[in-house]
Amino acid sequence: MTREEIIARGKAIYDRHLRPQVATPENIGKLLMIDVDSGDYELGDDGNDVELFHRLRARHPQAQVFSLKVGYRTAERV
Repeated sequence: MTREEIIARGKAIYDRHLRPQVATPENIGKLLMIDVDSGDYELGDDGNDVELFHRLRARHPQAQVFSLKVGYRTAERV
């Protein structure tokens, strides 16, 4: 999967399925990592990005991961 495909899928999963669950005032600024194949995700503090990544990959070893900061459209990563 290309970088652009991962970004498109990640944004679509977030917008359609995850935003209502995670875009709450207490989660603004937290890091969200999404496996774009399964839709599974990890949510946590931004400084914990390696731990979040490893927890997600433990459940989905081949995960294609898209991440963003909840409430911020500019902090997206692949």
